[in-house]
Amino acid sequence: MVCCLLLFSGCSLKFQKEQQNYLNPDEDLVTIEDNNINSGSGSSENNPDISDDNSYGPMDEDSETGNNSFNLSGVKVGDKMGNMTINSIEPALDSFSLGDYNVKIQFSGRAVITGDYKYETNSGFGGIERLCFMNFDDNSVKLIPTLHTDQRDLYLCFTNSYDSGLSLAKEKLNLLTDDRGRAIIIIDNYRLVSAETEVFNTAKFIDLEN
Repeated sequence: MVCCLLLFSGCSLKFQKEQQNYLNPDEDLVTIEDNNINSGSGSSENNPDISDDNSYGPMDEDSETGNNSFNLSGVKVGDKMGNMTINSIEPALDSFSLGDYNVKIQFSGRAVITGDYKYETNSGFGGIERLCFMNFDDNSVKLIPTLHTDQRDLYLCFTNSYDSGLSLAKEKLNLLTDDRGRAIIIIDNYRLVSAETEVFNTAKFIDLEN
């Protein structure tokens, strides 16, 4: 009788363990997802998408995109791109490895750019107040560095979550609620951000160009 109870108890524990593994697959899913994201590391040895070929770095105005695009593996802190200098290169999300789709690059250096703007007092992006520029003219596109692998439309925003000069921009552009227009502005401290989540490039508003 004791043997039967022990045998039954062992089978029950085995069944519960198998049932738990079946009902809680999240651990395996997280592991798979993490492995997929971490495959985008900054090393060309581990990631074939990041090539050691520097034909797109540090700058290439004649690339397929027509922008001042560059390869991440072809640049380093201190490199100059037009009037801009790279101050730092870091992962956009600290929990994952540096790579084309997980990087933030901080630049210093001013540029005069022309584009359409959209001002939102309560944006769909977390409800933050922001002023975003887009639809740049050809000359402006040549002044703003972009990753060669970045297929997004060129887009940069000023928000109230950092020292972006948003208050000055609102004053200079006479911005009202959800305002739109086109302007020529001077920017500094451009920051390029690429990640497999909703992110946007940022800069600091300096002034309107007269």
